[in-house]
Amino acid sequence: MDQRSLQSGPRSEPSGGPCCRGAPRRGARGLGLSLAALLLLAACGGGGGGGSDAPAFFLQSSTPAHGAIGVAVDVTVRAVFSLPVDPASVGTDALTVSGAGQGVLPGLCQLLDDGEGRTLEWSGAQLLAPGRLHTARTSLTLRSTTGQALPQAALFSFQTVFNSPPLDLPLATQLGQTNGELHTGRAAHQATLLFDGRVLITGGFAQGTTPAETSELYVPQTGLFVETGQSPGVARASHTATRLADGRVLVAGGWVETTPGVLSAAESAEIYDPAAGTWTAVGPLRTARAEHAALLLPDGRVLLTGGSQLSDEGLVDLDDAELFDPGTLTFSTHPNRMLHTRAAHVMVRLGNGRILLAGGSFGDLRAEWYDPVTGTFAALTPAAQDGPRFGAMGAVFADGDAAVAGGDAIGTVLHCFTAFARMQNTGSGLSRPRAYGSATPIAPDQILVAGGIDFSRGGFLEASCDALVRGGLGGSRTFVTEVRFPHGLAQHTATVLASGDVLFCGGVNEDGFQANHREAFLLDLTP
Repeated sequence: MDQRSLQSGPRSEPSGGPCCRGAPRRGARGLGLSLAALLLLAACGGGGGGGSDAPAFFLQSSTPAHGAIGVAVDVTVRAVFSLPVDPASVGTDALTVSGAGQGVLPGLCQLLDDGEGRTLEWSGAQLLAPGRLHTARTSLTLRSTTGQALPQAALFSFQTVFNSPPLDLPLATQLGQTNGELHTGRAAHQATLLFDGRVLITGGFAQGTTPAETSELYVPQTGLFVETGQSPGVARASHTATRLADGRVLVAGGWVETTPGVLSAAESAEIYDPAAGTWTAVGPLRTARAEHAALLLPDGRVLLTGGSQLSDEGLVDLDDAELFDPGTLTFSTHPNRMLHTRAAHVMVRLGNGRILLAGGSFGDLRAEWYDPVTGTFAALTPAAQDGPRFGAMGAVFADGDAAVAGGDAIGTVLHCFTAFARMQNTGSGLSRPRAYGSATPIAPDQILVAGGIDFSRGGFLEASCDALVRGGLGGSRTFVTEVRFPHGLAQHTATVLASGDVLFCGGVNEDGFQANHREAFLLDLTP
């Protein structure tokens, strides 16, 4: 574990409680795949080697499609084959791209580790020239894993555009207040989507260091909030709330107020049953923790990682993990530890089934991922010019890659390439440095980063929103949106509803002597 002083420089605590930490703390259109497939099949013949009864090895599809026009100049080119490709046959020229009058362009070609091994990806070392015909070519050295070769190089061409197609970003008119407000102001709370479409709101600081003693439900049919009736047994903030496979919700750890103004990390946990509307104590945790992360595993257990405790000297961050078993209602210490301490970190499930952990550390900037099958933590190649980040925002694109935004001094955005097990600085940072905001997928290729605390401006609460748009050499690009809240928003929650709309709840009050925000907002994304 790692111990740091509460009073060290940028780690000074704002009035909203210990979860408000200083920073740093501790697409293209084409002619259609059907036409492309015909052209590519004609170019490829039907495979070679492996005998007449063997499946043919050919280029099955491509991105962009053959003949595509209006292709963005930062496109990533992909070629998908009919059979898995032998990695030993993939050289630097396995897939190349040429520009008219330019010859072969510099770029990186790699075989995607996507579970199938049929896709080659080419990323350019620089933007493509606009308004020009480009041709992608596969190498004759390629072989399938069964030893088949392409009878001849396969080609597909596409035309770039002078100006990238307009982005369909959310508009200011799509954001509005819900019909009702929270019954209790909350910050550093949790919002959990239930199977019936309601949203369970738990805990959070009601004011200063005092956690809210009640929980409530958002009902999307009415746009109103109703209290759950039975109160949780423990008032907590900076906890986790995880929906289990059977629809119940596990609420674990967090900060509890032992005496007025004095906080301690909790080892208590409870389960909320939406059908009965009741709370039941479970556990306890093996280690008291707050500002940790939790995620449901495919086998129904819950993984909890890291977090913080308070000591006389300051905050002690943790490098351990534990598992909750819904069958026995007990926690057990995970046999493997993380690579280093993490608190107020990002933990999201990637498209390959592994779980990304990023940020939450001063001393070690490596991200890592957890493999639920083997139960092991492994390091990812770190991003260039990365720095300490706490309260970063993270979410996953539809293609399975993840973005980690902010939580640091300058608002960088990192991209996790699942196929290559590496983190990359996108080079397209947030419009303002921000931490303790929210990151929410709003489209297959878009993540909305909302609100946050800008510690570079003395803890200014941001009302603006940025959109991370998937694509380009760095993995994504950042654009400022028109969406803006009527006041700064941080330590709030953002929940994607069953309708696809996004519900924003609560948030810390910039005046720490006042109750935290009760307002709730809805971003209407209905087509």
